[in-house]
Amino acid sequence: MKKPVIVILITFVALQLFSQPLPKKAYFRMEGKINNESDLVLHLVKVNDSLYCDYPFAEGMFSAWSGKISPDGSFTLRSFYFEKGDVIRGKFTDKSNVSGTFEMNGEGKKVPFKLTEKYPAGSIPLSVFYQSAVKPLVTKPSSPRATIQQCVIVPGESANPVTSDTLRKIILDTFARRAFAKTDPAWVLNSLQQVYFDDYVATNEDLYKDMPDSHSLDWEFLKLMHIIFNEEDFLTFYVQTYAFTGGAHGLQTEEYAVINTRKGETLKTSDLFKPDYDSAVTILLTKKLKSSNGLKDDQKLSENGWFIDEIRPNENFYLTSEGIGFHYNPYEIAPYSSGTTDIFLTFSELDPFLDKGGVLARLLH
Repeated sequence: MKKPVIVILITFVALQLFSQPLPKKAYFRMEGKINNESDLVLHLVKVNDSLYCDYPFAEGMFSAWSGKISPDGSFTLRSFYFEKGDVIRGKFTDKSNVSGTFEMNGEGKKVPFKLTEKYPAGSIPLSVFYQSAVKPLVTKPSSPRATIQQCVIVPGESANPVTSDTLRKIILDTFARRAFAKTDPAWVLNSLQQVYFDDYVATNEDLYKDMPDSHSLDWEFLKLMHIIFNEEDFLTFYVQTYAFTGGAHGLQTEEYAVINTRKGETLKTSDLFKPDYDSAVTILLTKKLKSSNGLKDDQKLSENGWFIDEIRPNENFYLTSEGIGFHYNPYEIAPYSSGTTDIFLTFSELDPFLDKGGVLARLLH
C-alpha cells in the first residue's frame, strides 16, 4: 500500500513545482534550437503581464518584439517595426523552459523552437527593475498629463564586487545618461521620474493658463533596456527611448553599450580595432550601406536620401558573436522619415582591422 502513496506524493510535488507562477519581473537568457536545427538565443524580459525580446532576423541585426504573457506562461509576441504578420507564440512549460512556434511573413508556416534558460561561462544573471507613473498637470479630472515607463536590467547582488557594484553603476549611469552616487536601481528610476515630472510642470503650467482644455500638453516617455548579447565576458544592450512632448510626432532613439563584464569596463571602438582603423571601416560601412540599398559604388548617398556621402563608425555600436553593428538614430545621417540605420559588419569583413590580441581575443577564438 505504501508504493501508490509514494507515487501520489511525487506527482503532487511535481504538480506543485510546475504550478508555481513566474516572477512578476525577470530576465531570462534562453538558449536552444529553432526547427530542431539552428541555434537560437533569446533574451526575454518579463514585466508583469508584458514580455519583450530582440530576435536576430538578419545577418547580425535584431528586431524588437513585444506582447502579453498569461498567468499560465503562454505568450504572443509581435515585431515593433515590421507589419508582415510575423508572430512568436510560446509558453513557459516551467520556470526555465519555453517552447513554441515562429510564424513568419504571415504565410501561416510555423517553425518550432525549444529554449532552456542557460548562463554559460562568461554570461551573467540579471534582475529587472520597472516603474510607471502618471502626473496630471493640474488637479482636475480633465487635466493634461505626463506618463512615464522605465525598465532597467542590472546584475543582482554578488560576492564579486565587479559584478554587483562596478557593472551595476556602469549600466545605471548609461541608462540615466548621467552619473549617480547611488547604485540602487529603484532610487535611480525615482530620481529620473521626478526630474521628468518637474520638467513637465515647469514647461507647461503657464501654457495651460492660455489653453486649459487642450490635451496637446500631454507628454509621454518610455525608456526600456534591451539585452542582445550576454556571453564570453561581454554584455551588449541598448536603451530604447521614446519621448513625445507635443508636435507632429515623438522621437525614438536607441543607444547601445558594450561592457566587458570581466574587467568592468565600457568598450569604445578604439578598444576593438587596430590604430588608424577609421578610414578603412568608413569604406566598409559606406559600401555596405550602398549595397543594402541597391546603390552602385559610384552613386552618392547624399543624392539618394542621406545627409552625407561617407558613413563613419560611431560609438553607438553593438557586439555579437558574429561581428560589430553600428546604429545611427533619426536625423543623424538621414531624415526622420528614413527611420534608423543599422549597418552590420561581420568579423570576417573586419578581420584585417581588428585588434585580435586585445579584449576580442576570447570571442574571436
